[in-house]
This record gives sequence, C-alpha cells and structure tokens, in this order.
Amino acid sequence: MTEDINTTKQQLLVAIDIAKYKHNVLIEYPNSTKKNFIIQNTLKDFHRLEDMLKRSNINPIIGFEATADYHRPIAYYLLNAGFKCHLVSSLATARTRDALYNAWDKNDPKDTQVILHLLKTGTVQTYHDPLIHEYNDIQELSNTYHQISKRKTRLQHSLINHYLTLYFPEAENFFCSSRAKWFMNFLCYFPCPKAIIKYTKEEFIKLAWETLSLTRDMTELVSTLVDRL
Repeated sequence: MTEDINTTKQQLLVAIDIAKYKHNVLIEYPNSTKKNFIIQNTLKDFHRLEDMLKRSNINPIIGFEATADYHRPIAYYLLNAGFKCHLVSSLATARTRDALYNAWDKNDPKDTQVILHLLKTGTVQTYHDPLIHEYNDIQELSNTYHQISKRKTRLQHSLINHYLTLYFPEAENFFCSSRAKWFMNFLCYFPCPKAIIKYTKEEFIKLAWETLSLTRDMTELVSTLVDRL
C-alpha cells in the first residue's frame, strides 16, 4: 500500500540508503539542488543529521529501504525527533532501479536516487516503529517462528529431494505431518541402509517400534509441560 505524498509544496526530500556501519543520505531541497553525504550508524552522526534537517526550517519527508534491522536505530531516532519517516519496499526499489538504469547492478548512490524517485511519486509506506507502537516483542516472536519454519521446510525438501531419493525412495509416501516427528526420530537412529541391514528383520521391526514409542513419550511429556505453564 502506497501513501499519497503531495510534492508540489515546498518540501525537503531525504532519501537514506541503509547499511550496517554507515548510511548514504541524499537530500533534495525545494530549489532542486541536491546534497549527498554519508553518516555513520552512530548517535553522534544521528545528531548531525537532525541538526542539518532542522536548520533548513522545512519539514522533511524521509524515506529509506529496510536492510535487515539496521534501519531500526536511525528510524527510531528520527521519529522521536519529530520527523515523519516512510518505508520504501525493497521490491519497488529493485524494479525501479532496473527501469531507470536498465541494469541490475546496484550501489549506494544509485539506490538513494531510486529512493528519492519513489518519494517523489509517493510509492512509499508510512513507517510504524515497533518500539514506539509497542508490538516489538510480538514482531520478534513472529520473525523467530518464521525463521524456524523456513529451516524446517528447507530440511524437509532436502531430505525428500536428495536423501530419500537415494536411500529410501519408497519412504516419501509416509513423509507427512502426522508422522513427521516419528520419521525424523527414525532417521536419527537409522540414517543409512547399513544401519538397518545389520539387524535381522525381526530385530529391526522391534527397534523401529521402540523409536515410535519414544516419540509418543516425548510428545506426551511436552504436552504435559505446556499444560503446566
């Protein structure tokens, strides 16, 4: 969702390309002159940027593209300083850069030009800081769950497409959510054919059922602990 920004007024447009240790800043003044400079990701340089913006006596429109969580400190600082911040979509930045420069390569000065262009066209979103709006903990828990889910899915696809294809091609039919815990426990005990064929058929069946019982016991234990919380 984009925001309608009226750029016909006397406005100070500020585009910030976020990085880990430093940020590239491009300012366009109402007379169309531009100033490009670098600030470090430190409180001292945040103060310097704030003083520069306030000396202009024009309310700035600030836009930045999120880079991991490195945008959080400067965005939090600028919002507390009374400035309005806008988030620029990474996808919008990439597509616009391709359209403007007819090339996929990128660099910090070029990205600030793209962010400035998106600010002018209103292709930005209002930035809501999670600390100020008090949903930081929920966001981080959600992000953690997202990362765990991605790795579980990647592991599942790796097992199905590479491991099971070579050693247990018929096992894919049994790889479903209702048996996933048992199957992963089974692979820990029997990771390759050699770990199976060293037993007789009767011994292997007995051990396989024991891994199933162990999985059930662990599930019941976890459920009991959760109920007690």
